[in-house]
Amino acid sequence: MKTLVWTGAARADLDGIAEYHAGTDDRIGEMLVGRIEEAAAKLARYDTGRPGRVSGTREKSVAHTAHIIVYEIHDDLLFIFRVVHTARNWP
Repeated sequence: MKTLVWTGAARADLDGIAEYHAGTDDRIGEMLVGRIEEAAAKLARYDTGRPGRVSGTREKSVAHTAHIIVYEIHDDLLFIFRVVHTARNWP
């Protein structure tokens, strides 16, 4: 199992998701963040992502959300760089 390393940008993305939904229903934001964190934990056990749009990265769609985890694997570390909404023009 790899060690997850969340970058500051990725943590800010999670905070932004929670804040965006705070105005309507806090539970939605919490649920989405939970699903994203769960998907990242699964990636640490088994890499099921695809080659990313940015050279050297990988991407994983998060089930039942409109979000993608952007990451790289280096030895026993899985670096999560961003959590991107699919409506965004990424990269």
